[in-house]
This record gives sequence, C-alpha cells and structure tokens, in this order.
Amino acid sequence: MLSLQMSKSRKYLFITCHPSYASRIRRLPCDVEFSYEQKRWITGAENLGLIQEAFEGEIYYKTPKWFIDGYEEEPVKEISFFEDPVDVGEYKIAPYDYQVRGAQFMIDRINHMGFCLNSDGVGSGKTFQALMATGYFLKKKEVSHILLICKKSIKNQWAREIEKFTDWKLPVYVTGDTKKKRTHAYEAAMESKKCVLITNYHNFLNDYAEINATPWDLVILDEAHSVKRADTKMNTLIGHTMRGKRCIFLTATPVLSTPEDIFGIVNMASFTYFGSKKNFENKYLVIEYGKYGRQVIGARNLDELNNSVSDFMIRRSEKEISVELPSIVEEPVRVAMDQTQEKLLSYIDERIEQIDAQIEKVMGGDHKDPETIREKVEEINERKKMYISAKQFASDDPRAILMLDDGYVSKPLKKLVPEKYPGSEKTEAAVDVVESVVSAGEKIIVFCHYSTTARLLKEELEKSLKIPVCIYTGDESTEERDKAISLFTEKGSYNVLIGTDSMAEGLNLQAAKYQIHFEQAETFAMRNQRIGRSRRIGSEFGHVVIYDLITEGSFDEARINKIARDREITGAVLG
Repeated sequence: MLSLQMSKSRKYLFITCHPSYASRIRRLPCDVEFSYEQKRWITGAENLGLIQEAFEGEIYYKTPKWFIDGYEEEPVKEISFFEDPVDVGEYKIAPYDYQVRGAQFMIDRINHMGFCLNSDGVGSGKTFQALMATGYFLKKKEVSHILLICKKSIKNQWAREIEKFTDWKLPVYVTGDTKKKRTHAYEAAMESKKCVLITNYHNFLNDYAEINATPWDLVILDEAHSVKRADTKMNTLIGHTMRGKRCIFLTATPVLSTPEDIFGIVNMASFTYFGSKKNFENKYLVIEYGKYGRQVIGARNLDELNNSVSDFMIRRSEKEISVELPSIVEEPVRVAMDQTQEKLLSYIDERIEQIDAQIEKVMGGDHKDPETIREKVEEINERKKMYISAKQFASDDPRAILMLDDGYVSKPLKKLVPEKYPGSEKTEAAVDVVESVVSAGEKIIVFCHYSTTARLLKEELEKSLKIPVCIYTGDESTEERDKAISLFTEKGSYNVLIGTDSMAEGLNLQAAKYQIHFEQAETFAMRNQRIGRSRRIGSEFGHVVIYDLITEGSFDEARINKIARDREITGAVLG
C-alpha cells in the first residue's frame, strides 16, 4: 500500500510506503527520487496516472481524492443508506437525527445480513444507537434475551445508559467479580422471560458454558476491536455464541494496525462473508516474511474491500452527522534528552541489535523444522519486548527503570542510573503543564502506556504540587477505579486523573478539557480512543487540548511515526 500526497501547488506528488515497494517504484517509467531527509519518494504531479495504473487498488490518498482530481473544495454528496427506514420509537432523551438514521441502518443490516457494525466516531453516541436498534426488535417481540459483552470498566455504565435512555421494563443483570455473584446472574437470566445480561470479556471466557445456557436472541459486542484476532480462543468462543443470532458490533476503531482486523471482527458473526482467512489474505493483504516473522506491509484491492465493509458498517464524519464535537488542539511539547537517557538508550539499542543478530542466526541455521524455528524466534523476541519497554522508560524518566523488578533486563540498566538522579525534563514538563491547568481551575487527564510510569508520575505530581491525584490502571480493583472516576468527574473534587489505556475506552470523562499523552499510544486507534474520553457529545468545551510529550531522538518519535502509519491504514480500509 502506498500513501499518496499532493503538494498544495499541485506540482508534486509525495509517496510514502514500506521499503519493500522500492523496487516497483524504481521501475516506473518516470523520474521518481527518494528524499532521505523526508523519508519519502517525490515525483511530478503529471505522473499521477502512471502511479495509479502501476499500483491500482493499493493507493491510500492522504490528500483527499477530490483535491487531486482538481476540485477546490469537497463536493457535497447526498447521504442515503436505504429505502423505507423503520420507526425506532420514542426514548427518555430525544436522539439526534443522525443517531436515528444510524439505528435505522443497523436495523436494516441486521434484517438483511444478520449483523452490523457501528463505527461512528468516539463520543458520537454509538451506545444510544445500539439501544434504539435493540429496542426495535424488543418492541416487535423478535428478541427477548440480550447478551452484552464489554470491557470490565464499563459494565455498570452500560446498565446506567439503559436506565437513562430506555423504558424497557425488563431486568438487567450485571455479572459481579465473584463466582457466586456471577452464577446468580446467569441463573436469573436463564429463568427470566426477557432480560439483558451484561458481562465482560474475561468473565465470558471463564463462564462460557453457563452464559450460553440461556438462549440469546441478540448479542451486542462493545469495543469489538478488543477481540479482533481470529486465531484466539476468545474470538472463537464469541463466534460460537454470535453466529445464527442478531449481532451488533460497536467500535470507533475496527482497524487498529492491519486490514485483517476487520476480518477477525466479521468472522465472529459470519464464516462466509469474507470466506477463509487465507482467502482474505490472498485477496486483500500484502504480506512479507523476514527476520521479524510475518508482516502485513500493505493492502490491495482497496476499492473492493471498502465496498464490502460499507455493506455492513456505518461510519460517518462530523460533517455528515452535523453535530458539533469539540475541536482538537494538539500541542507537541518537545524536550531534550539528558546524558543518563542517552547512555541507557545506547545500551538498550546494542542489546536489541544483538537480539536481532540471534534471530537471523536462528533463521539461517541448520534447523529444518519451521515450527522449531518459530518457537526459538518467539523465545528470543520475548527478551526483545522487555528491552523495548525499557526503551520507553528511558525515554520517559530513568527513575521508572529503578521501579522494575525483572533482574535479567533491569539489573544492568539500574547501574546506569545515578543514585541521585533528579528526574527527566519530560517529567518536569508534565508537572509544569499540570500546574498551569490546575491553577486555572481546570481538570486534566494524563495518559501513560505503562502502570509503572503512571505510579511514578502520581508520586511526582503529589510531591511537587501538593495536590491529590486519582489513578486508574489495571492494577487497581473495580471499586478503586470506579471511585477514581467518581472523584474526578465530580465538580470541586480531584482535578488530575492519571492512568493507562485501561481507561481509554468507554468512559465519559468530558469534565476534562485537557489531556497529556506522557507516553504515546501503541496505535492511531488507541490515540483516538484516548482523545474520545474528553471529546464527546455533551461537552461544555469548544475544544480539547492534547499535549504530546516527546523526548527528542527517543522512542517517543518512533511511536509518533507508527501512529501516522496506522492512521493511513485505517483510512485505506474504511474509506
């Protein structure tokens, strides 16, 4: 897959792609030069036709196609999904028109295909649309038992949303943390004439047999991207539960970093829609096998894939839904790397190079059995992952390395951190931003990738600013996390919430106008989820401000670049 961008003057084309495409680009019958400074290919705009012909079905238009085709502004298009939309009924809170149309689309697709995917933007009200679609089938008495699977952190929020929006007058059971509480919910659901059972992914996996003792008519899968991998036990068991039933998938980010993510989601509802995984790969993916194993480096037949996805998916831009969400103001904060960070990163890079050499040696060795090679490569790569985590900690604040307890990696690294290391410029910048926001009476969310970093920042903020800080990571209990959210969202209470990506999905945190991304998300999709905690319908703010903290020349920049690539893949697959 190539990312194609046109200069504003329409004189030049800029091509970004995986290095594997280099030989094909060099064979083009026109002048194309590679800029090592910009890390992309450059050619004249008059060569557009040659490029489109040579890479038909493999181009993602980073510059909108309408601009490339010569229009000065985007042509206005009529949005029509289907004929004869149904009446979705009345609700406690009046829905927006676009939410009604979304629910109607979902109903139509379920009636025709058995499943649908709502991929409207984060904060646009997918929950309400799913409830309207479900309510339609309840009113028609076509469903009576509804299974809703979601993240653990938002089970109770779903129950509150059902109470807030609907007047269904049916029992809603939420699975608890203990086996006794969960069994009680399953037995009550099985004995009910109609009900909703809300469970989380982990409970579903553990209690699969008990949950499926109830004959479900409709299954809702929230944050469906969480179980996108078609080769996992979770995906397989959810597929067994969903197939043959009405299915609703909800996720603003169905494609995280590769086009095969959409296959894993759809395959849970239908074995036949895309066919086998092998067929999907052969038809739509460009795959390369090398020292890092199997890599999806691009996509082909993008127009056909877009059309296939649009048959069951609704995904609308802000312009199409005509509802004003807060705008996004991105504020990169770049800081210098100190000598301790330089030493750590240099040491880690040397170890990673040694690991890569070991992988090449294994792959080029005397082993004949592919399975033996795969196992040895995976074993070596586990060590590499530990060093990559350490690379992030070194980019953030070397004191995080002192908090690690895995001796194999951390012991030699700890020796490189001075006993009285004062902290990094990145941590100092985070404290400065938080201080300026809190002193103005505003609330701020701080996102980290690792709980170790979140704990370090919590201690630093409380020590430096003498303010209480809420924390939300995978290390706290459900009660502790719920309390943190409650304290943060209440007016006049805590003004700082710090946590990991465990709080990046499903939560309503529009009380905060400001966010700090202390560690970058792994994917563009997760970055969108983070921003969507503040950027939601009902926000009182005209914009949300995102501070990206970046240590120059560090692992942070690699993360930023990956997010940009993921963004292009998402646009290529979903349109």
